[in-house]
Amino acid sequence: MTKKQVEIVNKTGLHARPASDFVLEAKKYESKITICRENGVPVNAKSVVRILAEGIGQGTKIEIAAEGTDEEQAAASLAALVESGLENKGGKCVWKKDYREIRYLRELLMRNLISTFPVH
Repeated sequence: MTKKQVEIVNKTGLHARPASDFVLEAKKYESKITICRENGVPVNAKSVVRILAEGIGQGTKIEIAAEGTDEEQAAASLAALVESGLENKGGKCVWKKDYREIRYLRELLMRNLISTFPVH
């Protein structure tokens, strides 16, 4: 098992977008990965819901633990991501395009549902 201790430097902590980025990075590895606040209980680092439920804010010290075939790479990569501040890549929002696509798909779905089940 490989463990890394890091401090959250992001101003907003691990809120929705940084937590999503963290989880996406964690899911790249086969190892079992957990994240744990100081004096807390380890939670699955591949679950955005579990990470958000921890309410990890700026200045919080966390431990990233990985166990498996690629544990050293996983722990090092996630620690580096946290230390980088989990800021937007290239200074621009990387989710904007995805958000537009999701809105478009939602609109199509709603139109289809409305035409299939008309409201009286």
